[in-house]
Amino acid sequence: MIRFAMRVAFWLANRNEQARKLMQGWNRNVQFQIDKVEPFYVLIREGSAVVSPGLCENPNLVMKASEASFRRMLRGEIQFEEAFIRKQIEAIGSVHDAARFKRIIGIVLERHAPLISVFRSVFGRFI
Repeated sequence: MIRFAMRVAFWLANRNEQARKLMQGWNRNVQFQIDKVEPFYVLIREGSAVVSPGLCENPNLVMKASEASFRRMLRGEIQFEEAFIRKQIEAIGSVHDAARFKRIIGIVLERHAPLISVFRSVFGRFI
């Protein structure tokens, strides 16, 4: 369900002009390593992103978290910054890449807040 939530987030990001501008020219592989969750990654190329299962070769950024911490972020119970400060999520790679990735997600959450709220209401108990 976590990977599904990320697929929805990047489906929305691919349809948001501001998010697409941040992704344009920023070709990155972002690997997610979440305890008890099959690994997945986000491939960002030329202004769009795809979420795929498995391990990517040569990730530019690796996001590590416990399943519980990542679920709390998806549900909106904790902000990325707070989880990062509390060491509940770890970003391995460039600080600039982590900041840009966070901005892309932030745009999606802000611009699509009503839809995200419905998603959290319907699927929240599953994520």
